[in-house]
Amino acid sequence: MPDQPSLPLADGRSAEPVVAAGGGAAVAAGEVATGHRAAHLAKAGRRSPDTIWRANPREQGLLGVTDAIAYFGRRGWAVSVPLIDSQPYDLVVDDGRRLHRVQVKTTTYRSPYGIFVVSLATRGGNRSFHTVKPFDAAASDLLYVLADDGGRWLIPTAGVAARTTLSLGAKVAAYRLAEP
Repeated sequence: MPDQPSLPLADGRSAEPVVAAGGGAAVAAGEVATGHRAAHLAKAGRRSPDTIWRANPREQGLLGVTDAIAYFGRRGWAVSVPLIDSQPYDLVVDDGRRLHRVQVKTTTYRSPYGIFVVSLATRGGNRSFHTVKPFDAAASDLLYVLADDGGRWLIPTAGVAARTTLSLGAKVAAYRLAEP
């Protein structure tokens, strides 16, 4: 197999590709969201090659979940992923004291004031119908948000009154994570 180049990460480090079972290169968990390459999505210079934006919202969501798994894993928390995709949370994490249900969201949208705004409502459906499920703060304990600039927030859902969108401005600034 030819040598694979190392992958540059957002924090200046580089990651060596992991060889997948089929012999192809794969990226280790957590590296996808922090050091991904999306040059093919740069759409004539409108999007940065380092964006988390994906045309398929499910793929963008998976980047967020991967990033959250890496974040909690680096802190030594046990991370569980539900087998079935119908729960109102994406992860269950164990901090050694209790279990927390975590809803993961991503955002690439900035308000006209430059502040990221995350959609809390879950949207889904197919060509025949479309559903919008408002955010239910009681259905999860923590809200993990990954923004397009690499910013991360870990917000207790008990304090989230919003049901459709949340501005990641001054009111939630205390919950912005200082490190990845």
